[in-house]
Amino acid sequence: MYELIGIIRSIILLMLTIVALLLIYMVLAEFGKKNKVAGRIFLREKLFVKAFGGLFLSTLFAFIANTLFMLSMYSPILRVVGRYIADLAVIALVYFLYVVYRMVGK
Repeated sequence: MYELIGIIRSIILLMLTIVALLLIYMVLAEFGKKNKVAGRIFLREKLFVKAFGGLFLSTLFAFIANTLFMLSMYSPILRVVGRYIADLAVIALVYFLYVVYRMVGK
């Protein structure tokens, strides 16, 4: 049962990673148009705050997950909790990339 949940979680994270790679490509393609991008970033203050809130959450979740992975030698449950927090870090990173793409792309 636990192996099935792990496989499903891995497939979902693989799909999120592919979406993140596509968003990175689209954002970098928009950054190639330098004149438009610089003005759009600072004109959209609310999206700017949301984007870097997502980046902050992603970094915070990654730090917590790494700490729990290091402490997992003392309690195996910390490794499981760390995996789920690392999944939240990936989701927050995809959110950050999506908001940056909306900020730059439109």
